[in-house]
Amino acid sequence: MEEERPPMWGWRRILAVSVLAVLLLVSAFLGGYFHGLHSARGNRDAAANISQELFDSGWQRLPCIGEDETCPEGFGEAPLVLISLDGFRADYLDRGRNPSLERLGQCGVRAPFMRPVFPTKTFPNHFTIVTGLWPESHGIVDNKMYDPEFKTLFSLGNKEAGKSRWWQAEPIWVTTEKQGKRAATFFWPGSDVDIGGSRPSHFFKYNEKIPWQSRVEVLLAWLDLPVERRPAFLSLYVNEPDSAGHDHGPHSDEVDEALDLVEIMLDRLLAGLQERRLLGCVNLLIVSDHGMA
Repeated sequence: MEEERPPMWGWRRILAVSVLAVLLLVSAFLGGYFHGLHSARGNRDAAANISQELFDSGWQRLPCIGEDETCPEGFGEAPLVLISLDGFRADYLDRGRNPSLERLGQCGVRAPFMRPVFPTKTFPNHFTIVTGLWPESHGIVDNKMYDPEFKTLFSLGNKEAGKSRWWQAEPIWVTTEKQGKRAATFFWPGSDVDIGGSRPSHFFKYNEKIPWQSRVEVLLAWLDLPVERRPAFLSLYVNEPDSAGHDHGPHSDEVDEALDLVEIMLDRLLAGLQERRLLGCVNLLIVSDHGMA
């Protein structure tokens, strides 16, 4: 007698089970995708954490600072404050969401656009900004790169990125420290690395969970230090609107929301400078590393 075998499934049953499996996989993917979007947006809101009720924009209604303005004692030499808004396209200013930047352009100078170095990535361009060199000369040629001589990988956030052998040029904070002055950086790429045996007097390792308001308050606190301890060079890196642009595209509502958060942060910074009578007593330079396609 032949061995008895269980009956084979009919084709309709196989088709039904297959369709159900595909639907479950799609549901799981979409659930994870939208959860990720929600989490990313929540992280941006938590990172900004700035209340518009903390201040008003009175400084924007003031006339532009004149050359005869008197600075507080100890500000005979104006500190340089360098701020980077990652991924801020030049035409974002045309959306009318950043009156602080528009007002700074009216009272100071504004470039219509900039040309980033190749590749148009965060680390190469940020290190070019503070060294004045092409990536091929300063060593940071990408956000992620493999060096056949080192036989290891440089990547954002990994331990290798914190080793000085990758950073082959002198950034402005090292030059400042060499001149016997102090430098203070908040998250600028490379600023937590020992470069040429030097680091800024004040620096932070990158942590996106630190609220933007806290970053602004720290920068203002640096300016409040006594003249002998006050930094001559200060920098601040902000990861928006880059993150929103990559996640949702430059024409998305999420980018507009990120621009609003950037505006609140800058307004708070400028209000803090006005409260200290420092609007005309610091050299404020706001840049971006690249645009967004």
